[in-house]
Amino acid sequence: MKKIVHVVDYLMPDMGYQEFLLPKWNAKSEEYDVYIITSDRYTPFDNYEDTWGKILGKRVCGSGEKHYKGVNIVRLPVLLELKSRPYIRGLTETINKLEPDLLFIHGTGSFSIYQCAFYFRNSSFKKFADNHMIVDIMQKGWIQSIYYFFHKFFMKIFLSKSIDLFFGVTKDSCDYLEIYEGVPKEKLRLLSLGVDTEIFYPVEKYKNTESYPLIIQSGKLNYDKKPQWTAKAVLKLLEQGINLKLKFIGNGSTEIIESIKQDFHKKGFADRLEIVDLMPLNKLALEFNKADLVVFPDGTSLSSVEAAACNTEVLMADLPASIEREDNGIGKTYPRGDLDSLASTINSLIEDKEVLHQMGKVSGENARQLYSYESISKNMLVFAKLD
Repeated sequence: MKKIVHVVDYLMPDMGYQEFLLPKWNAKSEEYDVYIITSDRYTPFDNYEDTWGKILGKRVCGSGEKHYKGVNIVRLPVLLELKSRPYIRGLTETINKLEPDLLFIHGTGSFSIYQCAFYFRNSSFKKFADNHMIVDIMQKGWIQSIYYFFHKFFMKIFLSKSIDLFFGVTKDSCDYLEIYEGVPKEKLRLLSLGVDTEIFYPVEKYKNTESYPLIIQSGKLNYDKKPQWTAKAVLKLLEQGINLKLKFIGNGSTEIIESIKQDFHKKGFADRLEIVDLMPLNKLALEFNKADLVVFPDGTSLSSVEAAACNTEVLMADLPASIEREDNGIGKTYPRGDLDSLASTINSLIEDKEVLHQMGKVSGENARQLYSYESISKNMLVFAKLD
C-alpha cells in the first residue's frame, strides 16, 4: 500500500477545510495509507474563545495519534509560534519514519515547508506544496515587503528545486505564487478547493415553505466578510415593501452584529432578522438547504460552493475566485461594495422562487460535478502519478 503524508500547520477536522477533506478523500481509495502530521493546536483566530472555541474547545488540544474518518492523524508539540506559523517539533523525523511515497505540504510560507524542503532535498519521493492566498487580501507594508523579498529569494534558489509541484487553489492563487513568491511557472498547477458532498447535498424536503424568501449569510461576521452590507441591502428592500427574512449564521465582530440588530430594530423589522451562532457542518448543510438564497457580499468564501452543492443559489462579490465559480455555472456575482446593486440583484433573484430554485439546481449540479473532493482528490493523484 502506498503512503501519502500531508503536513498541516493547524488541523480542525470537522470544520470543512481542505487540509482535512483532501486527505479524507485520498483515504477513500484502498490503495493509499494516508497520514496528516500537524501541530498540537488549532488556528489562532481572533476571539478564538468566543468563536471557534465554543465548538472545538481549548485551542491547545495536545499531542498524540488517532485514526479518524480513514486518516491517521499525528499531532506533535510546537517549539514556537510566530504569527500563525508554528514550528512543529519532530516533524521531519516523523515523516522520515513513515517513508511516504508522496509528501504534501499545505502552506508555502510556513516553517514546515522550509524544514521539509531542506531535510528531504535529496529524497526520491514526490513533494507537493499548495497555497490559498489571493492577491486581493495580501497584507501590505514594509515588514511584508521584506518578508516577500527574502521568501522569493529562497523560493528561487532553494524551495522550488526541492518541491516537485506547487498548487494554487484558484487562478488568482497561482498568479500570487508566480508573481509574489517566485514559483517557476512550469511547476505551477491549479488544484481547486472543493466541497464535501457527503455533507453538502440537496434535501428537497427542507426547502423553505414560507411565502417569503429566506436569505442566509454564514461564516465570520466581521469586517472582512461585511455582513453589514447584506443587512443594509435587505433593509433597503424591506423598506420598499418587499417581503423577506435575513438570517446570519456565525459570529465575529460584536460591534458589527449589534449595529445590525439596532438598525433592524429602529426601522421596525426586528422580526425579519435572525442571528445564530456557529454550528457543526451537518447542521449548516441543513440551513443551506432551507435557504432560498445565500449571500457572500465580500471575500471568496468556500461556503459559497457548499451552499450551491445543496441546490441553493448563491450571490457573491465579483472577486476573481467568485467570478471563476460563476463562469463554471455556480451562482451569480455583483460589483463588490455597490450596495444598490447588491439590493437590486437580491430583489431580481427572489422575485420568482420557482425560477430561483431552478437556478439553484443548476448551480448545485455544477458544484457537485466540478468541486467535489472526490474529483479533486483524483486530480491530485494524477499529478502524483502514484497509480
